[in-house]
Amino acid sequence: MIGEFYSGYFNFAVPLWLLTGWFILRLDVKKYEDAGMRKEMKVSRILGWLNLVVGALLLIGAWVIRIFV
Repeated sequence: MIGEFYSGYFNFAVPLWLLTGWFILRLDVKKYEDAGMRKEMKVSRILGWLNLVVGALLLIGAWVIRIFV
């Protein structure tokens, strides 16, 4: 079953992905924009959104597994 392989660090990993994504978008992107570093700003924006999306998908996936499995 899918639920049998649930690891203990998952409850810490998801909030970390969400928080780091939010911090990257709020702090790093603004810092690079003010400094005129366009490439770094774009990469930070991509990484921030990637962290938020991965965290949200894992949160939704865990919720679906808890309900249906």
